[in-house]
Amino acid sequence: MRLYEMAVESYPESTLNHYRLGYYLEKNNFTEKSQSHYRQAKNLLDEDNTLSPSLKEDLKAALVEVIE
Repeated sequence: MRLYEMAVESYPESTLNHYRLGYYLEKNNFTEKSQSHYRQAKNLLDEDNTLSPSLKEDLKAALVEVIE
């Protein structure tokens, strides 16, 4: 988990880093924290120019599935 947290700390504007940390937290039953990172990923998604259009679409679909 620390590696995912470090990635978010180093690149807080990265949609993918927030999504990955959210996913890890969800799988380890930290639901509230995971939702926070999923929401942050969703907020950053449209402005993140490091993602390919297809990856943006995949992440958008994945976020719809996991955000409560």
